[in-house]
Amino acid sequence: MAIHGHEDDVAATPTIQTDAKTDAKIVSPQEESIHASEQSQGVLYMHRGLDPELAAAIAQISPERRAELSKRVKLKLDTIMFPTLLLFYILNYLDRNALGFVKLAGIQEDLNLSSTQFATCLSILYVGYCLFQVPSNLMLSKSKPSLYLPFWLFIWGIVSGCTAAVQSYSGLVTVRFVLGIVEAPFFPGAVFLISSWYTRKEMAMRCALLFGGNMLSNAFGSLIALGVTQGLADAHGLAAWRWLFIIEASMTVGFAVIAVFILPNYPHNTWWITGEERIVAKWRLIDDVGEADDSQTDDVSIWQGFTLAVKDCKTWILVWNHIFLTVGAGIVVFYPSVVGTLGFSREITYALIVPPYMLGFATSVYGCHHADKKKERTWHMIGSLSVTLVGLIILASTLNTGARYFSLFLVTCFVYIAFDCNLAWISNCIPRPAPKRAAAIALVNMLSQLGNIIAGYLYPDDQAPRYWMACTVEAIAIVCAIVTTFVFRTILKRENMKLDQKAMAEGGEAQITEGTLEKFRYIY
Repeated sequence: MAIHGHEDDVAATPTIQTDAKTDAKIVSPQEESIHASEQSQGVLYMHRGLDPELAAAIAQISPERRAELSKRVKLKLDTIMFPTLLLFYILNYLDRNALGFVKLAGIQEDLNLSSTQFATCLSILYVGYCLFQVPSNLMLSKSKPSLYLPFWLFIWGIVSGCTAAVQSYSGLVTVRFVLGIVEAPFFPGAVFLISSWYTRKEMAMRCALLFGGNMLSNAFGSLIALGVTQGLADAHGLAAWRWLFIIEASMTVGFAVIAVFILPNYPHNTWWITGEERIVAKWRLIDDVGEADDSQTDDVSIWQGFTLAVKDCKTWILVWNHIFLTVGAGIVVFYPSVVGTLGFSREITYALIVPPYMLGFATSVYGCHHADKKKERTWHMIGSLSVTLVGLIILASTLNTGARYFSLFLVTCFVYIAFDCNLAWISNCIPRPAPKRAAAIALVNMLSQLGNIIAGYLYPDDQAPRYWMACTVEAIAIVCAIVTTFVFRTILKRENMKLDQKAMAEGGEAQITEGTLEKFRYIY
């Protein structure tokens, strides 16, 4: 029986017919592929939203059973995949940000580094990080994440451990550059994997949970650094900062071996979901955007996916917004140094780093959950960025210890909401085909590292404690992000109006069947 779609129903949907004898829903071969044009680009590609085999399978599952299976799939993802990715990311940032923590433990003095040389060692990682993200994510779209991501986790653990052996500036720069290259596959790959399982309205909170690994790693990293510097200083003739790299690298390598057996692949080839769950997992993605995300049937090549992403203006708006956000959050790289200007001992400084990050994790998860619930991005981003701006102004305006520490809470607790919503926006606006989405995610994350390179030089020692230059540049970047976010909202709103007008011109709402594909509209 055909039913009318609602406001969010998809523009191009297949018609599922009913066999009069069996009352089973079937799809004609001609309806296996549906062509849809992206008007904003003039690009034509195949929508294989509902192939006959999947149509027949989903028709055998009642709506009630489908809802139950959907909840079961999400529960498995949230309890198996997500803790694994979160631990990945915590280890990723522990290894990456360890250099910032060991500055307080004497690495700069031991290696005789100037302030500029230390900043270069921090920033050079992001040069290597930029180089490999796009090719890596494109390869991931055609690979098994359960093998691909743990492999790179294992490699970066080994490289990070090599930092403990460096004896000079040149050695540290080299190790940091290589570390950036081998860490590059993880974060864009993790976002791509998440977007291969979750619908658009579920993405922001999941991105917040994943990106929360950044905040948790800074909190835990501070506590680990405190324990190591107190308990292992000069143990067996090694400085405490060398022990920190050895311990964190060992944790990373050990977990990489375990992760191979836990991490999923894609809905069509993950071993720990059942047959019915596999069908519903695929259907959830089709129901969300009107096209399957099955890498086995996706005939869009790696190069075509990259080209589609580069030609899409939405990619470049998201790139610039993420660059502004990265510069605006540059304080994160030098957080231990900034907290150190409050005038407390090294031990108390390490302890003071923890609360802002823990509260920031909770705030970002709640804020992005609310954004998902409301299916909204713009005002959540602008609101959080406005609070961040206030925090930066307070930090630069006063030397009062309490006020400065409070400003760090404002910056840390709110800037990540905008980060996570912008990451979710990539999958919201560029959902298919999978190689295009993979390229867009990697491009946004890759080019945003320019912001980290810039931020690496904003906190020279002679600017402490106010760091006027850093706060000014970051405040300008936050304002630019607010403007870009509002402009992007206007563009997406206009695109939705065009889609509405096209639907009206073609006769209004399409006649569709039970288990309807929703009409694609941009979330803004």
